[in-house]
Amino acid sequence: MPYSVASFIPPALAAGVKPGPVPAESFSFDAERFELENNVYKLFGGANGPAVAYFQDSTLAGQYIEYQPDNQLARVEGQARLKYLPEETSGGKAAGQGKDPVPLMVAADSAVADMRAGRILARGGTQRVRIDYGEVTALSQEATLFTGERRLVLVGQPEVRSGGDLLTAGEITLFLDDGRVVGQGGVHLTIIQEKSQEKSPGKSEKSKEKSGRDRSGSS
Repeated sequence: MPYSVASFIPPALAAGVKPGPVPAESFSFDAERFELENNVYKLFGGANGPAVAYFQDSTLAGQYIEYQPDNQLARVEGQARLKYLPEETSGGKAAGQGKDPVPLMVAADSAVADMRAGRILARGGTQRVRIDYGEVTALSQEATLFTGERRLVLVGQPEVRSGGDLLTAGEITLFLDDGRVVGQGGVHLTIIQEKSQEKSPGKSEKSKEKSGRDRSGSS
């Protein structure tokens, strides 16, 4: 059964709810059970839902989350979910040319987030990683998000769908700021062009008028 993002995302993650502003090097969390060992935070989900960790521009969820604040490294196991929603782009404007930023949603088996390096790696297992970003849906065995560059790299049978269009390649890169998509290695692109619904009736009416004139002239 393919991943269904809405089926797995906890209410806090789906709504983007945060307890409050989170400083760049801080985080907050919700969990069924919590352990702290050697300055490593261990968060466990349960029957009431997964563990959820909130960072400055991203939210992580899963059955188990381990966070090392010394090197700002988070590891998520078991139905890993990511919501990435930067408040501003590197150019200082909100994503989407002044419009409200679009969240990037990721569903995977596991994920490793290196907050200091600005890199989040999501891995699939029996099912591929699923990414939803606006009208774009993508699948791959691995997906790496570079938050500083706002660039998403997909490898391992990647495919990207937008509307009816489908792109497959050995590697696909999505640039979140300007919407560019770059495929490399064995690229195959299928483009679905919608037929215009306005021209057909006009042509039909003209055809009828011409047919009527022809019949009138022949009588």
